[in-house]
Amino acid sequence: MLDGYERIITVGGGTGVFPLYFVQQICRERGIEALAVCGYRSREESVLREAYSQLGCRTLFAADAGDLDIPGHAGLALEELLEQLPPIDSTAVLTCGPRPMMQAVADIASQHGYACQVSLEERMACGIGVCLVCACKVKQEAGETGYARCCVDGPVFSAEEVVWES
Repeated sequence: MLDGYERIITVGGGTGVFPLYFVQQICRERGIEALAVCGYRSREESVLREAYSQLGCRTLFAADAGDLDIPGHAGLALEELLEQLPPIDSTAVLTCGPRPMMQAVADIASQHGYACQVSLEERMACGIGVCLVCACKVKQEAGETGYARCCVDGPVFSAEEVVWES
């Protein structure tokens, strides 16, 4: 997931900031340049702000309520961050959070020519791929679509694979 990248940008929304915190720790251990965007509804609903600050990575905190670093959603903060950074081809964007946020992040990453991985938050009833509750629509060969099971085929997918429309 991180191999071959010189820069990792994580974009988490709400509870999606939790798993990405651990990605930031791994980047630090491996000496990979890492930056983080954390989006929340408001300062009051934000979590892990102090923990991210202690990681030593550059972190932007966005809030829909406008009471953090960036007024607005995490996608706006990502756009602002990418405008300030020199481009590095071996950059990947990893995102976890609400589906509309991840779709926006995937679009922004694509516009900048960066790989993007999304962690889909589907309900997973059985966890072994039998019940198909966690099936998500994905692109397959020859432009066709099909379904993948988040619990066994994911939950992390290349953003290009995901069919975003519901």
